[in-house]
Amino acid sequence: MDRKKGNLTKSYKDVINSIEWVKVVAVGDMFTGKTSLIKIICQNTEGDVTDYNPTVGVDYGFKIQDVDDKKVRVHLWDLSGDPNYFEVRKELYSGADIILFLFDVTRPETFHHLNDWISEVTEFLNPPDQCPTMAVLGNKIDLNRDRLVSAMEGKHWSLENKLRYYDTSAVKGIGVDKMIVDLVKDVLEYRKKKQSLKEIGKHS
Repeated sequence: MDRKKGNLTKSYKDVINSIEWVKVVAVGDMFTGKTSLIKIICQNTEGDVTDYNPTVGVDYGFKIQDVDDKKVRVHLWDLSGDPNYFEVRKELYSGADIILFLFDVTRPETFHHLNDWISEVTEFLNPPDQCPTMAVLGNKIDLNRDRLVSAMEGKHWSLENKLRYYDTSAVKGIGVDKMIVDLVKDVLEYRKKKQSLKEIGKHS
């Protein structure tokens, strides 16, 4: 490349602005599989998580996700479902592009608590007009024999609340890739439309 030493072909600001960053926050009751979900997304690992410990406060992961020939930097936040960490959680909803509400299909009470999680998240979104993509994950479908909340119930509840729904197994990776690609695409499309409207406004 013919350029003088120290001269970039693009400005630092342009390079930073060209990078797509997506913040994903996973919430739900304890032991619904949030930690396993973040692990399998970031590390592409499979198999039972034998050394599982509940998240203390917050855990974090990072992945470069290929979406439509674009490399997207996905930041994943696993927030503890322990009520003692409410003060920690509420500070991390700000700026979220995607929020995942997890429940355990073998434990109906975790499904019934989704309303509480939605209330908490929407209360602490900042700015208040922030519009993250939200989805419900019926997790642990690999435990099909013990399943007590059907996919139909999950889909029906999600539809009533205008949320997307996915059956997943964070341990086995079932449904995880499709879910994350679908939702990141939604975010990129939303940003594209928002930018188009902004450009129209400049020239009107």
